[in-house]
Amino acid sequence: MSSRPLLFLVVETKVRELHAKSYFAWIAARNGFDVLMGAKTALWEQMDLEGHGIYVDKSVAITHREWSTFCRRRGNHMVSWDEEGLVFSDERIYRKLRIAPDVLMQTDRFFAWGQVQKDVIVKALPQAEDRIVLCGNPRFDLLRQDLRGFYKKESDALKARYGRMLLINTNFAFCNHFRKADEVQATLKVFPLSNEPGYIEGWVDLQRKAFEGFQKMLPLLTERFPHHTIVIRPHPSENHQVWRDFTHGLRGVEVNGDGNVHEWIMASEAVIHFNCTTAVESYLLGVPAISYLPVRSEVYENPLPNALSINVFDPMVLMERVALCLADPHHPDVWLWTEEREHLVRRYISGLEGSSSAERMVQELQVVASGIRRQRPLPERVLAVAKRAWRACRRLVVTPLDDNYVKHKMPGLAAAEIMAVLERLALATGQPCGCTVRQVAKNCHCITAIKQ
Repeated sequence: MSSRPLLFLVVETKVRELHAKSYFAWIAARNGFDVLMGAKTALWEQMDLEGHGIYVDKSVAITHREWSTFCRRRGNHMVSWDEEGLVFSDERIYRKLRIAPDVLMQTDRFFAWGQVQKDVIVKALPQAEDRIVLCGNPRFDLLRQDLRGFYKKESDALKARYGRMLLINTNFAFCNHFRKADEVQATLKVFPLSNEPGYIEGWVDLQRKAFEGFQKMLPLLTERFPHHTIVIRPHPSENHQVWRDFTHGLRGVEVNGDGNVHEWIMASEAVIHFNCTTAVESYLLGVPAISYLPVRSEVYENPLPNALSINVFDPMVLMERVALCLADPHHPDVWLWTEEREHLVRRYISGLEGSSSAERMVQELQVVASGIRRQRPLPERVLAVAKRAWRACRRLVVTPLDDNYVKHKMPGLAAAEIMAVLERLALATGQPCGCTVRQVAKNCHCITAIKQ
């Protein structure tokens, strides 16, 4: 067994996470870690065989409580960030939905997006301040000027395929979820928001009205801009088929959720969204974002995306603003890159300059790893092998339930895919790749630095 410290890294939503987590794994491996990366179930089944390590979680919400406790009892350490911690409408609701105090306090480090998120957490949990580190997020590392060349080839290919393009990023998972409505409601009831009378119902109703507003707007957009391809990119949790059915027969409209949203933004002339993090990503990539708000709500609107967007409430005004973005992007009515907004972004997001988010995180992980002995005692290793054999035998007689939603978000992961990302990173940064990717189980792989 390797003597290098070990990281466990889950990829849950492939189109959103693969590139960023591969970059994070690449930085960690080059700084002395072995990184076990893969689909959640495959990774969890492999953990005991690989030894003690640090589990890098993507949330400290109440839904992660049981796993966090179990993981630490098995001798592992925990660190986390909150994948959804950048954009939120209300700080009290955010804490209630995303921050379970006991789960947060089980982490050795919590990697905050920026000062705003840290302040919101510490306001209610001052005892957690010392473990919260301003890092940003590896997803946004690849938007930096020194790294965004990673997406250039794919972005150029999209431009060649679609020509001039307008991108619509939808954000209607509550009213157009991949799963059935009753399944979504059952999931939401787990969160503390269930004791906020009418809150979830109001959220669903707002999304439904906005969803209908976007559907009414689409034919107008295609008619006004017949020489552009209108690409609808549904949220990863949405039912994409609903959009395909609706747009059937609309000329120049494509529904496509493939690849990473960053390459689609870079290929676009403007982005239209509703309450969506992609407005922040568009801003960082220098592409104008238009927040189309056919229905308003002080309770549910997200301030940051709207602050970095051209805000429009009427479909005809939307047409004019899109036309202005295309004709004169530096016009004061559509130019977004002001000193005030730059200051706002820096308060919300760390790691945009200097050391990348991944580099900051790995530096903290090296401190945490210094107290971990990777090798498990012999009885634990024997038990881990026995459990794995039992699970393999059980699968021969018990057919596991298919979860199409999990497959929708994580359709599989091959070693060659990860290796291709690492090679693209090496090319974009001008550095040698210096790593190998070895499959240890289906959809689970170990990224390791090559010994010099």
